[in-house]
Amino acid sequence: MLPVFETFGNLNYLKDSTGTFIYILCVVALFGMCMGSFLNCAAWRIVHEESVLHGRSHCAKCNHPLGFFDLIPLFSYVCLGGKCRYCGQKIAFRYLLAELLSAAVFVSILVGFGFTLMALEAAFLAAILLCISFADLEDYLVPDRLIIAGIAGRLVFVITSGILEHSLWKDLLNTVIGGFAVALPLYLLVIIADKVMDKETMGGGDIKMIFMIGLYFRWQCSLFIMIVACIFGMIFGIVNNARQKDAEPIEVPDASASTEEILAAIEAKEEQKLIPFGPSIAAGTWVAMFFGSFVVDWYQSLFNF
Repeated sequence: MLPVFETFGNLNYLKDSTGTFIYILCVVALFGMCMGSFLNCAAWRIVHEESVLHGRSHCAKCNHPLGFFDLIPLFSYVCLGGKCRYCGQKIAFRYLLAELLSAAVFVSILVGFGFTLMALEAAFLAAILLCISFADLEDYLVPDRLIIAGIAGRLVFVITSGILEHSLWKDLLNTVIGGFAVALPLYLLVIIADKVMDKETMGGGDIKMIFMIGLYFRWQCSLFIMIVACIFGMIFGIVNNARQKDAEPIEVPDASASTEEILAAIEAKEEQKLIPFGPSIAAGTWVAMFFGSFVVDWYQSLFNF
């Protein structure tokens, strides 16, 4: 799955027509922004236990239903000055960032893989990972329904490609190996670490996410993803620590406060220390989509195997 720029030649004919090439990139970027808006909304609804498919979009602050001109990607945020039209509350900047990030991801997939089944599979996986990342950033949650969707999608793609290429059983075997090769040892390691340190060292959702991603890659690339994800995780941790230093400290109320206020303050203080790992895993997967096979093959060539 997902070799390095193997299908890049599918876009060569477009490069002879610069206007057509730019037009297609713009369409895909617009599609990516729309997907980013939808995926961010879906993540918010999943976290807050609302239906993803039913009900109108509404302001997260005042719950006022949003109109058509409130939902245009990028345009609405800029024209409204980053504030809700109805209550005037500030709209989180990550809503705009989600749209721009999704646009960049989908454009990169088009450029990297062209118009192929592999590009469709990469776009599907990217959509799942973006939604998981948004949910993890919202409430430190990796929704099981998204993991199941990712697993089901992989089975559909591997069966389709396996039938077309007459390699179904081999592809299914490689898919299973890819899923368990990194996730299972990591799960056992986390169990041991939890008992030794007497606390949760890694969320179960992250392990499920790694298993799901592993189904899309050969096991060597899955290991590469974990290494890159850890690097991104350390960077995010450094940024988070710097942000905490600039933020006003959360003080726990004294004994005269209500139990609910004390518990809320303690929870907020603990959340400041948490770093969602889902976005780091997603970022590592995106890197592996384009450079994983190249890095793994280069590394193996050093040892002639």
